[in-house]
Amino acid sequence: MTTSPEPEIEHVECPTCGSRGQEHIYRKDGWNIVRCLSCRLAMVNPRRKDCLEIYEDDDYFSHEDYYYDYEGNKAAYQKGFRSKLKLISRHCSHKGKLLDIGAAYGFFMEDAASYGFEPYGVELSAKAAEHARRHGEVYQKPLTELNIEDRFSVISFIDSLEHFEQPTAGLLKAHELLEDQGIVAVMVPNIDSLFARLTKTNWHLLLPEEHLFYFNPKSIRLMLEKTGFDVIHLGTGGYGRSMDEILRVLLRGKGISLFGVDKLLRKITLEVNLGDIFAIARKAG
Repeated sequence: MTTSPEPEIEHVECPTCGSRGQEHIYRKDGWNIVRCLSCRLAMVNPRRKDCLEIYEDDDYFSHEDYYYDYEGNKAAYQKGFRSKLKLISRHCSHKGKLLDIGAAYGFFMEDAASYGFEPYGVELSAKAAEHARRHGEVYQKPLTELNIEDRFSVISFIDSLEHFEQPTAGLLKAHELLEDQGIVAVMVPNIDSLFARLTKTNWHLLLPEEHLFYFNPKSIRLMLEKTGFDVIHLGTGGYGRSMDEILRVLLRGKGISLFGVDKLLRKITLEVNLGDIFAIARKAG
């Protein structure tokens, strides 16, 4: 029998303030979650060097370790997306081009078009990018590697900024690609939410293989301001989920199958707000 080699790891400093002063919070799945003593941003440290490789797997959006069935839960996800697009529309000076970072199958892009935006996307998974192209142009490369002439009125990071190896670099690139007075919309896990504090290492968003950073209101505001943005909305946001996906998360590892009722449960869709952060910020200067 062969065993997988141990992943190569790296130690990281805080991407917002550069501090190496950190306190240990949790250990999950063999990885340490620490918090910056200066700006309070939490992160996986040390972490694996090949963090982006999991998104190259065609099964990422259907594997039980990540998403059970992203395509099959479209209606639920879009319920959460539309509430965010309503807020984005209120703060947007005009509805031009919108670039969705981590576009997945393009469901947010599809909804953005219905709100009057011209949708574009960035998606690393080849399989997902192929689906997303039904709704607009999709760049299959990291955001920081884009070299394009287009400028956008909105750039959205809905459940994606926490996946970045360098989230500040992603926001700086977004600043470059935005029109004057353009906005970013960011949805990220709030490690200081009541739900996160109650569930601790059982928090469903504590996923150190893919979620490399965990925010609170102070740390996301500071990161946005340090990358050239003025925060104009800072509140909580919900996730669109089906009852099927909610139960699968709750029953993970318990050997209980939902086979036979999963399709029925997918028809029950909810927007669940557990205190995670939704922020909108305008390009300064």
